[in-house]
Amino acid sequence: MKKTIIYMIVTLSGLMIFSTNSYAVDSSRFRFMFGLSGNVDQYNSTSSSSKTDYTTLAGYSTSASGMDLAYIFENGIGLGFGSGTVKLSNDAVKPTEVTIGGGGIDLSYTLGEKFNLTLGATVFGNSSLMTYKISGIDYKGLYKSTSKRSQSYLLNLGFALGENWEMLLGQRNYDIAVKTVHISDSSDVSEYDAKFSVYSLGFGYRFK
Repeated sequence: MKKTIIYMIVTLSGLMIFSTNSYAVDSSRFRFMFGLSGNVDQYNSTSSSSKTDYTTLAGYSTSASGMDLAYIFENGIGLGFGSGTVKLSNDAVKPTEVTIGGGGIDLSYTLGEKFNLTLGATVFGNSSLMTYKISGIDYKGLYKSTSKRSQSYLLNLGFALGENWEMLLGQRNYDIAVKTVHISDSSDVSEYDAKFSVYSLGFGYRFK
């Protein structure tokens, strides 16, 4: 994933340098996107004794969601913020729910006007433990979480809706990791890491 992010940033830089005005956007725009569905490829929990991928275990389920905000300048360069969460839950007698999330500042580049393509990647990211529930009670406050990794890249397609509005369809792939330590037991250490995708629908407003 790290190599992919580097490749995306290099690609974006190349597009910014070498693209001509014939492919650039004609107007700045503000965009908002929300996740319609998600797919979790991997959700691992690692402790001192074992590593488990819960996507392969019976009795466990995972789900992913996310949202994006972005402002695209007239030269096609975009700055934005994206966040995604992935939740693990089981159907045990005392059900457990663990949610981790990642987000950060995005750099993107957009080609085209009425029909456009946007490529982007997270350049400054952070991840954290969002919830740790057992039987509906949240024990998140008993753990200190540290961001280990928060990376993502995105691809969006835009379609003009009249003079000012546009509809957006997109996909963002995440790779996040969080370390947790119990505040009163330093030996209770775990690391959660997940790779997942969020498929989004959104709208943009073009400033003419």
